[in-house]
Amino acid sequence: MICISYSVNIAQTESRYSEITGRVRDFETNKPLAGANVVAMNTNYGAASNLKGKFEVKLPSGTYSIKFSMVGYEDLIIDNIVVAGNETTVIDTSLRQKAINLESVVITPKTEKYDATSLTAMLNRDMIMRSPGSAQDIFWTLQTLPGVSSGSDDSKLYVRGGSAAENLILFDGATISNPYHFEFMGGGLFSIFNSRLMDEVKFYSGGFPARYGDRLSSVLVINNKTASKENLGGEVTLSLTDLNGVIEYPVKALNGSGFLSLRRSYFDFVYKLIPDLKGNNETIPYFYDYYGKLDFNISDYGKLTFTGLSSYENLYGEYKYDHFNGVMNSDGYNQSFGTRLNLILSDNSLNEFNFYYSKSDKEAQYPQNSFENYKFIEYGLKNDLSLLYQSHEIHLGGWVIFKNDNVSVNLPGEINFYTLEDYKINSNGNYILYSLYGEYKIKLTDEISMNNGLRFDYIDKLKKGVLSPRLNIAYAWNEHMSLSFDYGWYYQSPMAYEAGANSSLKFKKAETVGIGIKHQITNELAVNLELYNKKLYDLVTNNNQTGSFLSEGYGFSRGVELYVQIKPDDNLFGWFSYSYSIAKRKEGIIRSEQYFSFDRTHLLSAVINFRFSEVWNISGKYRFGSGTPYTPVSASYFDQSSEKYFPILEIQNSARYPDYNRLDIRLTRQFNLGIQPLEIYLEVLNVINNRNVVHWIYNADYTSRSEMTVLPLIPVIGVNWKI
Repeated sequence: MICISYSVNIAQTESRYSEITGRVRDFETNKPLAGANVVAMNTNYGAASNLKGKFEVKLPSGTYSIKFSMVGYEDLIIDNIVVAGNETTVIDTSLRQKAINLESVVITPKTEKYDATSLTAMLNRDMIMRSPGSAQDIFWTLQTLPGVSSGSDDSKLYVRGGSAAENLILFDGATISNPYHFEFMGGGLFSIFNSRLMDEVKFYSGGFPARYGDRLSSVLVINNKTASKENLGGEVTLSLTDLNGVIEYPVKALNGSGFLSLRRSYFDFVYKLIPDLKGNNETIPYFYDYYGKLDFNISDYGKLTFTGLSSYENLYGEYKYDHFNGVMNSDGYNQSFGTRLNLILSDNSLNEFNFYYSKSDKEAQYPQNSFENYKFIEYGLKNDLSLLYQSHEIHLGGWVIFKNDNVSVNLPGEINFYTLEDYKINSNGNYILYSLYGEYKIKLTDEISMNNGLRFDYIDKLKKGVLSPRLNIAYAWNEHMSLSFDYGWYYQSPMAYEAGANSSLKFKKAETVGIGIKHQITNELAVNLELYNKKLYDLVTNNNQTGSFLSEGYGFSRGVELYVQIKPDDNLFGWFSYSYSIAKRKEGIIRSEQYFSFDRTHLLSAVINFRFSEVWNISGKYRFGSGTPYTPVSASYFDQSSEKYFPILEIQNSARYPDYNRLDIRLTRQFNLGIQPLEIYLEVLNVINNRNVVHWIYNADYTSRSEMTVLPLIPVIGVNWKI
């Protein structure tokens, strides 16, 4: 049973507010729970427990229902709590952990009210695993949110007119710069992350606070769960595309626990057995990745974590196109190792220290002696001191990041399908990025919250530093409606190989402003409308002949986003999003301000999940996007010396590929094998078999073209068994 103690003491204060105080603990371990939400239901009064589980809520005299909630724990509601003037009510309580099983209810990702942090969405493991058409990949799930698009059938995120390289991705505290499998195949088909291990995912599509920096567009924070310290367990998943195994184990002698996971795709086997699944894709891909995590409680107030991630991928294929005749072969490696130390310094202060090392090494060879080689190494130290109080919190911290890049690219125009122009880079470089930040969040009144921040970044090689002010304000108009405003400067350092070629480069800059309104129409229906405007300065341009880099680029992105969520009930939940935006840039080899290469004017996503019996569930996802820009060919000419045709190009990015359309459906049946849950599902990707074009492939004289696509209609049969 849940243990609750209740007592009333006479307070010695003459305040017009009464108090509810107490402590929240874990029911099993009796350890304090930090960050538990304590709310007087149907009011704006509430608080979060501090690092020792203590909380304090000030509210007028009356009778209330008090709700205790925390991610990963069952909600607890205590009714008929009476508070009167000059009295303090003490409630000490415990929360039970939720059982992680295949029947967990999935919630919608958007938060219910603005809280001055600009947090766009929070996701958990079950939401990612049950999202139809996501291939159980966190990135494919995020692509259903407003303002988030993909190149085509790939996992890359293009957020509010930003590039994939402008997203900060933190994985257990480590920065991951290249988190994609098969980046040379349609832009990155899957992420390297195992969604089955994720505990909490936070996503900021803009207006993110000062503790996050060195990016222009968005922030994705992924924290993996802690394994059981009591029992050995695991999970095995088998589908048409990959085999995934997870084992968790206690390390009782050291008061710790650990995870080990292995994932291996077998597209290579499936394509050989069922050649029709390949469509017009001649490349045979496969990948595997490992992930390990160890957590140790070094004391009641300290936790030490070690993580390691390693992945490998290979693409091999033979092509017989006029401009791409021969063998393509590419290999890719990703490695990341990190250590994180969390210390509770007092009732209200927490310190987190991170050290990490990450490496991405990808090489590809194409016909005509062309190639792409990218090697990125990064390691860093980060420290964050958090001071947490009932009405305000302070974050102070700093980063020291070492970056080392080595890039060589040689793509002649006839096989550079994206631009049809020669593209050459041969550069390397390294530098150290130093960062300091301060952030102050305060609840000014019961209705108004504000988050102010200031960040300083400095690069030793460039001898340049920048200041980034940030401001977020949230206003709770009433119980059902809240408003938000954010403004800030966001800087991103140039790549180390770019700085190695030109030490006069500047930080890239985005100046953004956003406003939003959230309205909870009914208990089941909520609507969110946001507008944003982003101005871009000092973007890096590239001379595609000489490979030189300059800070001469600029651009903008602006748009409006609508999000409607149907909140979970026993049988039905889902969400709908629509975005209208315009993004233009002068950047890279785009020589004047034109449409951004991944601009999609209209984006629409709809996700629905319906449980029509105790054991059967059906879900669907539909995504639509306006076609992305490309540079059209107006004519061609024949060069006598090389005996080849060359294209005559029109204005860069002045035409659009066909619109993107994709519908995915999933049917799930749940079983219980004794006490072990089993799930079998049938999923059909791209039900309408729409040929979503990645790029065009032209014939020898550029008078006709064919389409390059990635995913045809694919049926997927899967089994998920929790041991």
